[in-house]
Amino acid sequence: MADDLHIHFASDTVSFHLGDQVKTLAPIVQVAAEPGSTKVLSFGASAGAGPTTVQVDLLKSGATAAGGPDKLACLTSFLQHGMTSLWNRRFVAPTPRVIVHGISRLGPIMGGYERGLVVTALHAAGASSVGIAAD
Repeated sequence: MADDLHIHFASDTVSFHLGDQVKTLAPIVQVAAEPGSTKVLSFGASAGAGPTTVQVDLLKSGATAAGGPDKLACLTSFLQHGMTSLWNRRFVAPTPRVIVHGISRLGPIMGGYERGLVVTALHAAGASSVGIAAD
């Protein structure tokens, strides 16, 4: 459908497509460096971790440090940011149908749980339904 939001996962970018609008981000979030914090300070920028921030590379394998940010919560915030940057202009209610492309690329990173994790994160981010495109 024309109003479907398409999300394309590549090895080093995530692209959000709605009609003729496209937003592409590096899959990185900067989170406040507080124990257990998921307060996201920026999206898509690779400034590196500092004394007050922790960089979470969403499409890199490995867990965050003990007591560090919850990677699923960071993924949810990242997807919500990408979605809202486009849907605020087109949808009355921010609950689009989302079609995910390139999910098989996430297998080595998410150990076979990529479908469930991405669908869970997208529903938490506001998607009304999520479809997985054949790669």
